[in-house]
Amino acid sequence: MRYRLVMFLVGAGLLVSQPAYCQTTAQGAPSPSLQTASKAALLVDELKSDSPERRAQAAYDLAKLGPQAIAAVPSLKRLLIDETRLEHQTRLKGELIRMNITSPGLEAAKAIWAIQPTAFVEVLQSGADVERYHATRAVAEFAQNPEAAGYLLMALLDTNSSIRSLAGKGLHYSPSPAASEPLRVALRHKRHDVRALAVGAMVERREPDALEHLARVLKTDPHHVPRSYAAYYLGVLQDQRAVESLELALGDTSPRVRLHAVMALGQLKRERGFGALRNMKPDSSERVQRQVAETLQDAMLVTELRKQFVFWREMDATSRVRLLSDIQFHADAFIDELLIALRDESQHVCDKAIYVLGKISSPEDKVTSALAVKLRNCSAPYQQEDICDLLANFGGGEALAGLQGFLFHEDVPHHQRAYAARALAKLHTPDALKTLEIAKVGRLSASLIDGILERENMLRAKRLATPITLERRNPPPPLLFPAQPVGQAITHLQWPGE
Repeated sequence: MRYRLVMFLVGAGLLVSQPAYCQTTAQGAPSPSLQTASKAALLVDELKSDSPERRAQAAYDLAKLGPQAIAAVPSLKRLLIDETRLEHQTRLKGELIRMNITSPGLEAAKAIWAIQPTAFVEVLQSGADVERYHATRAVAEFAQNPEAAGYLLMALLDTNSSIRSLAGKGLHYSPSPAASEPLRVALRHKRHDVRALAVGAMVERREPDALEHLARVLKTDPHHVPRSYAAYYLGVLQDQRAVESLELALGDTSPRVRLHAVMALGQLKRERGFGALRNMKPDSSERVQRQVAETLQDAMLVTELRKQFVFWREMDATSRVRLLSDIQFHADAFIDELLIALRDESQHVCDKAIYVLGKISSPEDKVTSALAVKLRNCSAPYQQEDICDLLANFGGGEALAGLQGFLFHEDVPHHQRAYAARALAKLHTPDALKTLEIAKVGRLSASLIDGILERENMLRAKRLATPITLERRNPPPPLLFPAQPVGQAITHLQWPGE
């Protein structure tokens, strides 16, 4: 069964010999020079040090050697079990704060990814819990590299719920189109949390047929957790065609599903959905009933605010800013109005429009396109910085093109190009990272870009070190699963499904 999974992923192009950012390929990797081999041997000895800091540093340095350090992989695999916490200490307003940053085992996993990713196949199949966790965590940090998808899909079928959740979180960021079909297969997996994680990943990856699959899960899945995830993410999709499915979910047997159906109808802000809530019978769950009342109250407020936009042209700048402040908690219902405000002659109105656009839960292409145009035309540095941050958060091809155009524009000052560089580092797609490499020649100093990348990598590591909630911009309903016993072997790999 495990062999079938591995061969399926290899055939789909999801398991490769090494990541794309490596400078050499496994087939054409040069033999290590005497100097490199000697350095690798010294670093392998350092992996046995009594100091966890030295062990982690040695693994980090081996990663820099790439495929030429392949002889170190067995030693690195033995280090995967080392979960000694290494903390970065900082002060905020005089108070000492400790942040868990890494461990020797995690650094070893990152080094294996840089040297020989296929070594993770054996680890994910038969390694101990901590080894599989470190391997999955390392791959998740590079999830926006297309080659990571196959390993995350393997981890999605793990026996340990923490590892499955981490893999699901990583798949949110994976751009690999080859992962689409396996995710659809995962929607029929026997574990209900795997089905729920696949639902979230399909939406966050913006799969074109996500609406169809989520509607099916909401209607037919036997477990309430995938159904509640489907209801929640139908609201995130911001597609009015989801209203019909959500109306039916208002009669679901699970109060959790009904609750998220009500919340989703509130997010969609369509009159048909509000009508269904008005006609809904009193619910047996007090929480659902309270959510219905809050949603209908918001519906009345949205209607009143929409009437005020009729007088937009007659308003002065102060009144327009006040109206934009009133709609900030209902931004998804006023996208067209916000795009009009983004082109306003008043800087204060534009500032508020940019701020409120950041509240959109699931931006459309026309939003990122409008922001990219605004970035080219605005001259205020603080607006440029805010727009770059928004484009990095929204992602997509329009956002990437807008940041690239700003970074390479001849008239943009050096310090303002750094805004785009930080946004591209946050975007962290292969094309974004390639753009930063090109920018090192003549646009920004290599040391500045390297510093930006190092800071963003630390922030990404910190985000992944927090408890897994599958959160990006859209926090889903919590997954409450029992803890898994330590040391279980993988016994249920079924990909493709049985």
